[in-house]
Amino acid sequence: MTCQETAHLESLIREDFERCHPGETLADLKRRASFSKEDRGLLRDWMAVGRSRRSSLCGKGIVTTLGVNPQTFGADGSAESAYPG
Repeated sequence: MTCQETAHLESLIREDFERCHPGETLADLKRRASFSKEDRGLLRDWMAVGRSRRSSLCGKGIVTTLGVNPQTFGADGSAESAYPG
């Protein structure tokens, strides 16, 4: 997985991770995963959620393999309308 793919998956899970783990950031988890088996497993599970979300969005034509499909942006350039409620 490239750095760009990893960053995209992280963008799909960051908000939910931080809501589920108050006081922690995804960066904290990534740092701890380098030496903790439990955190490595937690990061793996969250990245699987990101891959699932990416697949779901790709199937709806909202996201290309590596990012948001530019054709889904609103006239004002916002992406809000690009993501289903």
